[in-house]
Amino acid sequence: MYGMQLAQLLWRWVEAKLFQYLRFFRLIDRYQITYRIQVQPQNDPYIFNAEQALIAVGETAVPGRFLVDIIPWSTFPPHSVPFIRPTPA
Repeated sequence: MYGMQLAQLLWRWVEAKLFQYLRFFRLIDRYQITYRIQVQPQNDPYIFNAEQALIAVGETAVPGRFLVDIIPWSTFPPHSVPFIRPTPA
């Protein structure tokens, strides 16, 4: 009983670390090949900036998220517009 729980716990830890290492080594290869930058194993500013840029691109890729910034009157769309929930007044 405890052996199975220990195995599941160990697998979750290995899986989390494995994906972290795979993402890290993928970014290291890109930086070293493309820019000839030696990347630090931990807390590298280049890796941090790349991850933050990817998060920002992912947030702006959501359709309609920043439409209000471009068209201010789109804050209160009419009920006839499909797929848009009107904001409560």
